[in-house]
Amino acid sequence: MAQKEVISIPSYENVNETISIVDSTSQRVAVINFKNKLISAYLLDKDFNVLESIVTKPLPNKLKSVIAHQFQNKKLSLFMNTSSNRKYATAVFDFETGNCTTHEIDFKLKKEIFFTTFSRDDKIFIVSVSKKGSQLNIYEFYKNLNEPKKTEIKIPENTFLDRFGDSVDLKDVLSDSYKNGFMVSPVTIQKNLPATIEKTRRPLKIYLTEKGFDVTVDTWLKSTFLLNVSLEDMTVDVSEFKYPKPDGFIARVKANSFLFDDNLFQIIMGSDEMLFSVFSSQTKELRKEILLKKGDEIDFRNTPIVQNGGAFESFRYLENTKQFFRKSLDADIGLSVIKKNEIYEITFGSVKEIEDPVVLYFVVGGVVGGTVSLLVRDLLDYRLTKSVEFRSLFSNKIEHLEGNVSPNLFDKIGKFTKGIKLKSETLFQFNGSYYYGHYNLDRNTYLIYKIIKD
Repeated sequence: MAQKEVISIPSYENVNETISIVDSTSQRVAVINFKNKLISAYLLDKDFNVLESIVTKPLPNKLKSVIAHQFQNKKLSLFMNTSSNRKYATAVFDFETGNCTTHEIDFKLKKEIFFTTFSRDDKIFIVSVSKKGSQLNIYEFYKNLNEPKKTEIKIPENTFLDRFGDSVDLKDVLSDSYKNGFMVSPVTIQKNLPATIEKTRRPLKIYLTEKGFDVTVDTWLKSTFLLNVSLEDMTVDVSEFKYPKPDGFIARVKANSFLFDDNLFQIIMGSDEMLFSVFSSQTKELRKEILLKKGDEIDFRNTPIVQNGGAFESFRYLENTKQFFRKSLDADIGLSVIKKNEIYEITFGSVKEIEDPVVLYFVVGGVVGGTVSLLVRDLLDYRLTKSVEFRSLFSNKIEHLEGNVSPNLFDKIGKFTKGIKLKSETLFQFNGSYYYGHYNLDRNTYLIYKIIKD
């Protein structure tokens, strides 16, 4: 794959970690390199010329990770949580003055559990779930990042029912088991970027939308729940997509889902059968259903069944569907969807629990968190996944298509970085193109490349 070097930043001290943040309004990019003894921050224009730079001492140890950000002209505010996970603070890089300042924010969650955070329209949002009842709490932080505006979104009682017909609180729906369970950490899905099965196997997935965000829930309630949250009118709509009843399936099935466009893709697997269904997320109409039995050939796949070994080009092929079932029933299942040239590319697969790739790669400091630098975390996730999977192509009408599956963005990066000792990688989208960076130990330089489209 072709790539073009767009900037090289000298650094005579090893770069431990890098975050890149795009300001689409001003057409600028901030690149921040975290080192042992200092931090180097650069503000770049659309042609990757350095406009301003800051060299400052490391952030206080109590600041744990960047979970959101806010750009205001030449001032970048990083919204961070503290090591206790109960307090929040900001680190402000003022490229106008060349200074970096930090201060704690007088904000705590009370009788609620943190759910997610993201940035939008110069605002920072924190979303929490009340410990009792079914209520989402939306906190909006404006330019001063001090006193947030709080909005409570209540979900009607009896929206979620257990098998006895009793109402279940939202916190319990989002937990790994009913009552006394732990609330599951959600993952954020970026539309039309490859997401690994290691990521999509998670039962809670967040999808940022123009109006707010959606959540798919596949925990213990024998249904997929879809929550459509609007930040415009501060409402939530809940839809339920029931799993099939056990006739034809064992009572304990594995299940997961994925939201793309206005389609909810759902996969259910028992000991001898797998059911793949596609529903309209708006009307709940069933658009497609494929039943696969353990003894069948998978006639809707476009690639071999591959067992990935947790590294690019480390894999082996599985011979038949029975092997796919055996591996999947001993693991967590999932599926992911992207779209290329009006064709859906769907990955079906499973993965066993492995170490968190963010921990494996960001062992020094672990600054990246929340929805910051999602792309590079997805890349690292993709590189380290140990999964069993195959890919399929479908039309807009969800009809299977013949054809070859082309390499995705992460496959291409893996190809051109093969053999390079990689450190402090970054990956971001800017003006319709992708940019990849890493610290080059031989050149003592931080390099950023533009990924040229095929």
